[in-house]
Amino acid sequence: MIKSLLLVGAGGALGSIARYAVSLLFTHFAICSHWATLVVNVIGSFLIGFAIPLLSNGTALFAVVGFCGGFTTFSTFSSQALQLFQAGERLTAAAYVAASLVVSVLMVLLGMYLAGKFVK
Repeated sequence: MIKSLLLVGAGGALGSIARYAVSLLFTHFAICSHWATLVVNVIGSFLIGFAIPLLSNGTALFAVVGFCGGFTTFSTFSSQALQLFQAGERLTAAAYVAASLVVSVLMVLLGMYLAGKFVK
């Protein structure tokens, strides 16, 4: 259990550092931050898709759960959506994708609204 936690934590730390480095790179070249997020999400989705079939349990904890999780949770979302599609659960997959995107954006809006109430 402790070994697993350490693997996830180490991978997560490196993933978070990598995400921040991408953001710094985009800022350095005066590129809007949402493009950095898109790039991170796309790269993270590729990495999780590439890593899952190749890695053993311990390595997967470090790379998939840790690194990709720290780099972006979008990679996990993408993997889960694909698994639903591949399992033939197309309606569930479509609902999951739509709900994840719409509800997440709405929750950001709600959070900003509520935070604004505290600032005033």
